[in-house]
Amino acid sequence: MNNYDEFQQSIIGALLLFGDIRPALFAKLKKSDFTDEPAKEAFEQISKNLQADKITIISALSDESKKYVVIGCELSPVRSAVESTVDSFVERATQKWLLNQTQALAFSPSVSVAELKELIEQAEKRVEIVSDNSEKYLQDFFKKIETTSTGFSKLDKLLNGGFIEGTISTIGARPSTGKTTFAINILKSCIDFKSVFFSLEMSGRMIYDRIVSDRLNIEYGKVHKHDLSEYEFEAVKQLLEFYKNLTVIDDLYDIEKITAYVYANKPKLAVIDFVQVITTQKNFIDNRQRIDYISQKLKKCAKETKCCFLVLSQITRNGKEAPTMSDLKESGGLEQDSDYIILLHRPYVNNKNDEKISPAETKLTLDKNKFGNTGVMDFRFNGIFQRFDEIADQSEKIVRPISSISVNDDLPF
Repeated sequence: MNNYDEFQQSIIGALLLFGDIRPALFAKLKKSDFTDEPAKEAFEQISKNLQADKITIISALSDESKKYVVIGCELSPVRSAVESTVDSFVERATQKWLLNQTQALAFSPSVSVAELKELIEQAEKRVEIVSDNSEKYLQDFFKKIETTSTGFSKLDKLLNGGFIEGTISTIGARPSTGKTTFAINILKSCIDFKSVFFSLEMSGRMIYDRIVSDRLNIEYGKVHKHDLSEYEFEAVKQLLEFYKNLTVIDDLYDIEKITAYVYANKPKLAVIDFVQVITTQKNFIDNRQRIDYISQKLKKCAKETKCCFLVLSQITRNGKEAPTMSDLKESGGLEQDSDYIILLHRPYVNNKNDEKISPAETKLTLDKNKFGNTGVMDFRFNGIFQRFDEIADQSEKIVRPISSISVNDDLPF
């Protein structure tokens, strides 16, 4: 006599009895959740035609499976409890799966923390309760979309107020263009809420030096040497009181540790300088795969925490022309996962001997914006005070004015 699992039988019975909600129940389940062979057979038969009546499904089964599902129908939970019962069954099946996976890893010669975390994340994703998206959409219809200002009025206008919460913005530029300085300048408008700056290349001291130079109008050379008067030092202490919500971290390099910090501390804005320096506890055959993985981890973290990530990136081309988003180094994942892509171009960086080119001249290109316009803007770089300024009274060169986009136009989402 077979010792079948009555819990499995009851779930199969529920799938047969409640045809009107069968697709919703079926979507939560996997064939691998079942260990009884008759349950697997019945589940596979149901998957071939979700709309079939129970008699049609039962008639296609083997004799043993027919007996199995008939008993399953008798064991089925009542309709009012069927969804919660299926959720409990999925949780039990997921726990068994997780136990089997971790036991298999125990015999592996090497196991990384990243692999263990990934297994747990997969398990958590299966058992989390999924709400009715359309219902939530209506509930939140008039809720204001939260944005993070860049501190640059014309750029904010192009972004419809700033970076939307839970998004990834990539700032790309050649070395020495000033992408770190640009990101630090954005922090000026973020003093009222929690933010974090992951500095993977520079020390925390160097980051604060740039903040002090910019905000207090003290020449960067003096600040860098910490050659300040007593009066200036008092001003520095008062300034840093305004930045008490900012945390600068210069000793975290793993993407797993970076995202863990964000999950734990829930900052509204997180700057990463820069993405090509980030490491991971997993092994990849090339840098492109590594960056793709890092990009996916950031995307998931941004969505789940509503943190706005500002990710700095090198670009690949050594030419003198303005870069495009395809020039982001190891760009596949970055180009795809970023909601915004901002590219900085200072012609002087690659033409230092050309006296006609000003070191201050800067072009900012918003090359990707999932939520509206793209465009080109003129900025001025002030190296003495480590600051970018928008050029006043300029007419923005909007590539695709939102008013010109018809309902039939395919926005670049």
